[in-house]
Amino acid sequence: MTPRSPRASSRQGALAFPLVALVGVVLVSLNLRTAVTSLSPLLGVIDAEIGLGAAGMGLLGMVPTAMFAVWGVLTPIVLRRVGLEMLTVLAMVAAAVGQLIRAAAHDPWVMGAGSLIALAGMGIGNVVAPPLVKKYFPRHVAAVSMAYITGLQLGTVVPALVAVPVEEAAGWRVSIGWWAVLAVVAAIPWIVEMVRPGVPTDSPRATGSP
Repeated sequence: MTPRSPRASSRQGALAFPLVALVGVVLVSLNLRTAVTSLSPLLGVIDAEIGLGAAGMGLLGMVPTAMFAVWGVLTPIVLRRVGLEMLTVLAMVAAAVGQLIRAAAHDPWVMGAGSLIALAGMGIGNVVAPPLVKKYFPRHVAAVSMAYITGLQLGTVVPALVAVPVEEAAGWRVSIGWWAVLAVVAAIPWIVEMVRPGVPTDSPRATGSP
């Protein structure tokens, strides 16, 4: 048999790194705080239009903590019935749907329902992201975790920075609703992973290592 050239081996090694999964992890991390930090700077404007009231704003402030805690407990139970990638897709879809519902809200109850759905998705995302890193990148956990943390920080800071400028230019509904697009985009790499055959290519099993 003809021995493989170093260039061919290098190309195979490059292809062995699951790039789609890396993009998916980073996109998920960008979505895990957008529903929280995009809303906070606009509560006064939203209250003036739909009448949240002090109680409503207080309850909205409690929703993130409550949803993250509840789904921190429930997600491992759901994960036993649903695959990791499928649950990630469902989490991003919930985040998108919830944010769209909030953007269309004309009363505090709809705003609250949208927040519950969006933050349930993000609460699930908080739990499934680390196992995704370990599954797809067992040899690169530290590096990919750093990329995940960077994305999480950007997803926390940027929505708060742009919320008011976008609201002034296009209204508060656009300002809190357009983040749903990012959540939909974050689901796409994991749909690709679900339909693609084989095992994660960064794993010892896939590369033939012991």
